[in-house]
Amino acid sequence: MADDLPPRTQPAPDWDAIARYHAGESPADEARLVAGWLAANASDAAMLATLDDAVDRAVGADVPVAVAEPDVEAALRAVKARRDAELASTIGAAPTAPPKPERPPSYAVSPRVWGSGAAK
Repeated sequence: MADDLPPRTQPAPDWDAIARYHAGESPADEARLVAGWLAANASDAAMLATLDDAVDRAVGADVPVAVAEPDVEAALRAVKARRDAELASTIGAAPTAPPKPERPPSYAVSPRVWGSGAAK
């Protein structure tokens, strides 16, 4: 999609400066530079005006915005459940814990009889 755009003949705009300009927070020198850039780049200025209008409409639409802290633990449980379901569907059974290693066989060893060392 980016390949469809014509090449820029001017340097990329300073979006931070433009944001400050639109928020009314630019120092006087920066405000003059941004205003000059907008005057020299009519298509970019029109795009920014359209974006600004869309944001103003969205903010003034009285649409409730839910702001909540994400429940990270619930999200992790959901991801693990999906992972387990995918594993179960690919191997045909629910995943289980890895098998415990087998213990080596125990051999009955008779106690050694220690003698005195004297021959009989």
